[in-house]
Amino acid sequence: MCGEPALGAEADNGWSYKLNPYLWMPGMNGDVRVGNLPGVSVDIGSQSILDMVDFGFAGAFEVRRGNLFVMIDGLYTELSDSRNLIIRRISMDITSAQAGIAAGWRV
Repeated sequence: MCGEPALGAEADNGWSYKLNPYLWMPGMNGDVRVGNLPGVSVDIGSQSILDMVDFGFAGAFEVRRGNLFVMIDGLYTELSDSRNLIIRRISMDITSAQAGIAAGWRV
């Protein structure tokens, strides 16, 4: 989900800067397998993952001058959870980061 820029400014030299934080609604599905053990299907919805979030940030930073623009988009999350199994308690910690950059010319 993305809205209007939360922070933006235009400098005297014609450059403009915008920071756009946004929310990301994750979901996860697939198969998990350890070694030679049979795989198990996993299907986790957005609410379950959001309950595991310890910290997260998603946003885009854009720099413009005239028709030229450069944008950096990034996402960082820290997830953790623990569950009781029959004989042990297991815990997991996942840290995920991704970034992208784009540059272009508006026509």
